[in-house]
Amino acid sequence: MRRYGILIVLVLALSLPLAAVDGTKFTLDLSGHFLTRATGSAVPLVSLYGNEGTGNVFTTDDVALNTWKFGGDLRLGYTWSKFGVEVRGFMLAKWKKSKEYTSPEGSELVIETNPLTYYGMGTGNTLTASNESTLKGFEANLTYDLTPKVRLYGGARYLQVKEMFDLFGYFSEADNEDDFWTTTNKMLGGQIGARVEFLSPADEATRGFTVQGHGAIALFSNDAHADFTVVDYYSDIIADGHKLTPAVDAGVQVGYRLDRMIAFYVGYDLLWVDFVSQASRQVAGTTSYNSTPTIALVYKSLAVHGAKVGVTVHF
Repeated sequence: MRRYGILIVLVLALSLPLAAVDGTKFTLDLSGHFLTRATGSAVPLVSLYGNEGTGNVFTTDDVALNTWKFGGDLRLGYTWSKFGVEVRGFMLAKWKKSKEYTSPEGSELVIETNPLTYYGMGTGNTLTASNESTLKGFEANLTYDLTPKVRLYGGARYLQVKEMFDLFGYFSEADNEDDFWTTTNKMLGGQIGARVEFLSPADEATRGFTVQGHGAIALFSNDAHADFTVVDYYSDIIADGHKLTPAVDAGVQVGYRLDRMIAFYVGYDLLWVDFVSQASRQVAGTTSYNSTPTIALVYKSLAVHGAKVGVTVHF
């Protein structure tokens, strides 16, 4: 990340002489997001003995991170003539979800590892499944105004997805078991895209409604890591891998321009990323921990979408 920060500073510094001749133009875009995640197909996590493969205790749907979360997005651009540079960063609040199972008369459960892990519970014992995730990103682009209404952009982009899935068995104050899987996806690559203004104020009017859209495709190298721990029994059971990870970032927004400097807007955004190692799905990549376990990475696509509201300032 430090290298990309240095690159941005150098590009800005080299552009200053051109800016002195052609004039400068800055754009500040600040928006808030209200986003959710698509759940995808359900996978069994924990089942009653004799009902293996059903997930009748827990499935990934039971801890799906599909609640709506707030986030922030900041983009700063600098243009001269038809060319420009921009940087953007965003972060979402942490997703969390949990569900509890209480054993009615003592239960023999199976954790849906491969092969299965057998897990006994007494009357009134509880097993709690908890899932959480964070998403943040950064990008630096060069831009080119193909026409007054079409701006092309391309550059480097970084995404990070970190997750933890926890199975906590409570048997008594002095007796419990904590099994958890953590994953980290560090995705670094490049993207190309375009922003298009479909509707703008007529002629030279400074006030009026606007309709804009954007779309980009990206290709990342995903440095993925998974870690499995059974507290006081097994720790640092890890898997590492690299995947070429395609992604799509798209959206549309409707705004109102107050004058040449300020515009407000509302819109919809979608981010789809393939081959993400999600913590709850690593259960299927873990061998039975009735004996010494091993783990292999399991990947699944990630889709995040929802509403945004923001302001754009030109100066």
